[in-house]
Amino acid sequence: MTILAKRTMSNNESGQQVTVKALIAEEQTRLLYQQAPISNVTVYSVALLFYFILKSHIDSGIVELWVLALFATATFRLVLWLMRKNNPQKWTTKQWLRAYLIGCLLVGTAWSLIVPYIILANNLTIAIGLSMLLFGIVASAVVILSVYLPAFVVYVYPQLLTLIVTLFTYGDAGHNALAIATLVYLVMTTLFTRNVNRNLLENISLQVQNSQLIQDLGEEVKNRENVIKKRTLELQDKNNALSKEISVRRLTETALRKSEERFELAMRGANDGVYDWNLQSNEIYYSPRWKRMLGYEDHELPNEFSTWESLIDDKDRERSWEMLTDYINGRRDNFHIEFKMQHKDGHWVDILSRAFLVRDAQGNAIRTVGTHVDISEKKRQEAHILRQAHYDGLTGLPNRFLAMDRLAQLLKEASRDVSKVAILFLDLDGFKRVNDTLGHETGDRLLVQAAERLQSVVREGDSVCRLGGDEFVVLLRNLGELTDARTVASSLISQFRHPFSLDERELVVTTSIGIAVYPSDGITPTELLRNADTAMYHSKEQGRNTFNFFTTEMNLNVSRMLEVEEQLHGAQERHEFSVVYQPVVELQSNRVVAAEALLRWNNPVLGTVSPDEFIPIAEQTGVILGIGRYVLQQAVENALRWREMLDHEFKIAINLSPRQFRDTTLVDYIKDLLECNGLKENALVLEVTEGVLMSGQQDIEHALSRLHNAGIRLAMDDFGTGYSSLNYLRKYPFDVLKVDRSFVNDLTVDPADCELVNASILMAHGLGLEVVAEGVETENQLSQLRDMQCEYAQGYLFSRPINVDAFTDLLQYHSKAESSV
Repeated sequence: MTILAKRTMSNNESGQQVTVKALIAEEQTRLLYQQAPISNVTVYSVALLFYFILKSHIDSGIVELWVLALFATATFRLVLWLMRKNNPQKWTTKQWLRAYLIGCLLVGTAWSLIVPYIILANNLTIAIGLSMLLFGIVASAVVILSVYLPAFVVYVYPQLLTLIVTLFTYGDAGHNALAIATLVYLVMTTLFTRNVNRNLLENISLQVQNSQLIQDLGEEVKNRENVIKKRTLELQDKNNALSKEISVRRLTETALRKSEERFELAMRGANDGVYDWNLQSNEIYYSPRWKRMLGYEDHELPNEFSTWESLIDDKDRERSWEMLTDYINGRRDNFHIEFKMQHKDGHWVDILSRAFLVRDAQGNAIRTVGTHVDISEKKRQEAHILRQAHYDGLTGLPNRFLAMDRLAQLLKEASRDVSKVAILFLDLDGFKRVNDTLGHETGDRLLVQAAERLQSVVREGDSVCRLGGDEFVVLLRNLGELTDARTVASSLISQFRHPFSLDERELVVTTSIGIAVYPSDGITPTELLRNADTAMYHSKEQGRNTFNFFTTEMNLNVSRMLEVEEQLHGAQERHEFSVVYQPVVELQSNRVVAAEALLRWNNPVLGTVSPDEFIPIAEQTGVILGIGRYVLQQAVENALRWREMLDHEFKIAINLSPRQFRDTTLVDYIKDLLECNGLKENALVLEVTEGVLMSGQQDIEHALSRLHNAGIRLAMDDFGTGYSSLNYLRKYPFDVLKVDRSFVNDLTVDPADCELVNASILMAHGLGLEVVAEGVETENQLSQLRDMQCEYAQGYLFSRPINVDAFTDLLQYHSKAESSV
């Protein structure tokens, strides 16, 4: 080949590349301008939404100016769209792209101008909401602008970068978190858009190249037809060679048609393996790609039908051949099947096979041409996604979705076979404490070990599933008697009596189990799960580390709890709560020196509800925070009034719940409340139960330390009823010890209780603590407490809890009695 010929070929290839790039750019421009109306309508709509959200939070007219600016830039893009629609030849493709890029930059910049004013609204909720709207705008930009990456950048980056800088400038933790989330969102969106852009450009490039190939083939066909026509005209006068020339022409047309058919099929198959089978001669052709898909080189596999038969999985061969036969005989209108073929190295490859028939003029199938696609990776991804959707990522157990599906299947089988099914609902006792004190990684290892123990106990065919957190269910099928479920539950309880080895320490974490049985306890998966959950909570209430079968009475208790929870919401706003006071008497002087503030609730629907019933529910729902502050405020205000009435120092005692101690603003609120009312810190006694201290969380220790340092007195309530009360007295800065009423009740009749109370008083005095005895109801109890040198007492012997007016009268009565003496 001459140098000139090589240069000519090089120039032709270069020219083709330039043409392809130009066609790609033209297609990008067409797609961008095609979506301009929708894009700008979105801009108008969201801009109006921003305006109506912000106009009530920003007084200046900046929002209106910004809306006008955004409408102007969006209108500029609409004008560009109309210009190109009416006269696309006005500018070159490059100029149209540049104009669109400028329009995107203007709109993106206009969007960014409003971001700092979101902060002027001084509302984190609005900032989050408007930020999410911006995220929506960015998400729509991914769809509309991913075809041209520069347009995406100039449109999105001004908005999100301005939002990030603005949120960081604001400085608080909420805005900082939102800024970091926005930065992560920008990075992930950019990467995703870049991938989408790359795929779109590849698809556009393939479309352009395919179009050129089809056009070249058309020209080739046209040129060959011209040659044939010319040849035919030249040979018209040659009668002797006419028959031969006609045969040549027919052969040429047949070859051309076969070439066209193969080209069309190749376009369908793209990068897939292609096969071509002549049904009349039984000749078959496998493309090199077809063979490489199975690990073979072209020369390593013969072009024979037996090659396919030897490589396909045995169970798929008959099915595939039957489908292909039906397709050839016209009993099917397509051939589309998945099967497995063996790779050269021995593993199996998932193949998607398609076939297309070529028929002669009489409609007989003469050839079948098809493709093979390797879908192994797709199958693996589908299996992975399916596993993620149905199995717990930590323990590998079936998740809630699969558990409910399996339970539904078990119920169908049980209904058909007239058998029983049991669902065991398990919750790990004290798991939250492990998580909070030792960390989530240790908690995760505990859950994995717990799952292994559960699986080691159940029968073959039964299922262990994880619902989430530390909640598991065990599904028992084909139960003959309830004793079978009882046996499994007992074995599960036994498994958890052995310590777990975690981080070179051994922890005993027990489990509470609730059991519901089909069909007596429910006939639907949801009903059975709910009733098993109810039975589990009953096991918790019984002291944990046990199991219970569901009963109707449990359901009634749950209904009552739900009714109480429903009425609790809004009860404070409806002024249904009140505070009563029980006097605390100094035994040496018989004076009322303090009062314990107690909460009471009277509801129009439920009537008077016991604190023992509604306070735990208020704890769970978080309502206790508002109620607790109401009690604090009432008690402090009345304590100040009573201190002014009396000559001696008067104290007010208030019980705080565990949920209140987890409120990070509690200490500051109490200090502000005392300061605003002018009540001295040592006049307030905060009573703490063992439930507050059991978690061992550092924030609770910190709160107790701050309260003590502020001069507020701390009392341990219900002393003697917990497991670690002595340890808590040593660890925390208590000033007062309150002996529980359960010991005082039998003080005069049970020598053991008498010794316990006496020992408690002696120990408290040894630690420098004052002692208050609760539940004093008889003179004998009072006399014995005096003998034990107990300083204070409260109980029905002195007074029941009474309202503020009655307590005021009581103080006045005692004050007059002291004066007369």
